[in-house]
Amino acid sequence: MRFRPETWRPWLEPHGDRLISRDDLAAIRERAGDDPDGLRDLFVAVMVWGSGATDGCGPWRTDAALSDVRIRSVLRTTCASVRSGDLSAAAPSPTGP
Repeated sequence: MRFRPETWRPWLEPHGDRLISRDDLAAIRERAGDDPDGLRDLFVAVMVWGSGATDGCGPWRTDAALSDVRIRSVLRTTCASVRSGDLSAAAPSPTGP
């Protein structure tokens, strides 16, 4: 997946940005475990890859999520839901918990 780093950089710099390759994405997934920082890195990687080069909303949505005080709890809950196969619980409502 191609993405434009210059689009993402201003939004991610306050959160410790990084550029990712396909190998990076796989490595982030492998090492994320239950570590809150690892889950955050995996979330950002998924947002970058999901947005690609054409979704201009991805960076500000990612910034909003990273700035939310609930981010660690939501990522932990979402990760547990995905691992257990409960994908409907892994997609929190827009109003969130």
